[in-house]
Amino acid sequence: MGCSTKWLYKEELAEIESKPIQLQPANAEELKAQRKNPTGKLLLVNFWAMWYGPCQQEMPDFQTIYRMYGHRALEVVTVSIN
Repeated sequence: MGCSTKWLYKEELAEIESKPIQLQPANAEELKAQRKNPTGKLLLVNFWAMWYGPCQQEMPDFQTIYRMYGHRALEVVTVSIN
């Protein structure tokens, strides 16, 4: 019962943490195209800035969310406003 991730063993969590994260620059047109949600997946968009402390603190959480649930119908997009 409950959240299936809380029962993961340390080995499984280590495997999740080792998955790569893709980084790619995007222009305004590409971001507009994302609004149309071409993949049909649930789209989580986070706007952040490198100079803002709370944004820096939450970034590892977004990476973990992507690694843990990216195989499901979820797409995580982070946009740096620097």
